[in-house]
Amino acid sequence: LSGLLASINADPSTAIAQGVVRLVDTPAGLSVQIDSDGSAGSGTARPLVVLQGVTAAQLQPARDAGL
Repeated sequence: LSGLLASINADPSTAIAQGVVRLVDTPAGLSVQIDSDGSAGSGTARPLVVLQGVTAAQLQPARDAGL
């Protein structure tokens, strides 16, 4: 994830707050989504991966995703 964020010039420490990384609970699991221009831009978030058996409430971004 850090390599992807670096490639779009996103700061990992603010990626969630800026809306670049979104964690969305779905029936299939936790969808990790990337919006390259964040919540302030006109782009849309696209799914990167679905983590089965995990919810957003269980994830600690700093510990589990380096954010």
